[in-house]
Amino acid sequence: MRPRHNVEGGYFIDSYRSEIEVLKQKRELLKEIIAFQVDQEKQSNEELRLYNELKFRKINDFLNKEFYYTENQPRIQMTGVHEEES
Repeated sequence: MRPRHNVEGGYFIDSYRSEIEVLKQKRELLKEIIAFQVDQEKQSNEELRLYNELKFRKINDFLNKEFYYTENQPRIQMTGVHEEES
């Protein structure tokens, strides 16, 4: 024996609509979480790229004897075409 459901009943339609709304909200929440995570990873990757670029430039300068260390030397970071003092 199976219970009989009245799919035409108001309670069934309201329940179905609210379930659809919940699923839509969950989907939107997941989209926002994924977008946030992607943005964070892009920012982190860009910072790592800049760090690695600077590191390889310094290693290359050292190997070409263009880099030398002196006491109290200001730190200059070359990223692309720009130089930034830190």
